[in-house]
Amino acid sequence: MTQIPPGSIYGDGSDGVKTVSGTETLNVYKSCSGTATDDHVDVASGDEGSFSAGDLVMLHKTRGNTTTDAGVWELLKVLSTADTLVTFTTNLVNSYQDAGNEQSQIILVPQYTTFSCPSSQTLAGTDWAGNLGGVVAICAKTSITIGGTVDADDLGYRGGTGSTVQNGQQGGGTPNESFSRLYTANANGGGGGRGLGGGAAGGGGGGLGTAGDNGFGSIQSGFLEKSNVQMVTELVNLITAQRAYEVCSRAIKAGDEMLQTSIDIARY
Repeated sequence: MTQIPPGSIYGDGSDGVKTVSGTETLNVYKSCSGTATDDHVDVASGDEGSFSAGDLVMLHKTRGNTTTDAGVWELLKVLSTADTLVTFTTNLVNSYQDAGNEQSQIILVPQYTTFSCPSSQTLAGTDWAGNLGGVVAICAKTSITIGGTVDADDLGYRGGTGSTVQNGQQGGGTPNESFSRLYTANANGGGGGRGLGGGAAGGGGGGLGTAGDNGFGSIQSGFLEKSNVQMVTELVNLITAQRAYEVCSRAIKAGDEMLQTSIDIARY
């Protein structure tokens, strides 16, 4: 469930006018935990100093499983901060965890009067680092003008590391998901022969490696392999070989008959 306090969707303009210069990240990300119907979240000691009364924040359940509503979020106004606590003007509608595979974050959302990102300038987020980042969010009370770039490319969840076993290493938000690597073989080198003196066979043979790497073929999904056999050419070659065999067979037969005739003449 998503909660947006009345009047908060555009912010209150408390951060004034903003024009992006170069590449800027405007959000602040901290880990948090809280329970639905409470009016606060817990943060690490010292992290409460990143927020002040009147700030607009996003609570985001960034990692979890199918039973803990991963991906839910809400906007809240900060009422006050104290040691390891950020308290809001309204109660939470969702619960947020910060332990193990359950990760949530509190994100400071700037509130501008007007916001502009001119040509060749970039508004970006922080890379998803397993627990924090991966979100870009701003509010503007009067206007937002984008002439440049809002960049969140490759800032989201990390994929699991490939493995020859079925259970891959944990990726962002996807613990123990199946992730397999496909291997191919090449035919580099011939098989080594055994020495005449009874020595061990020589080296040689192909190798095993990851599909697409240097020296190994690629694998394309959704494709059928086309035969590289030219049927007409192969049939012509077959007929030619058959005719050559017939000619040789007849020549041998004729030679045999001539030899037999010579033997018969000599006998009489």
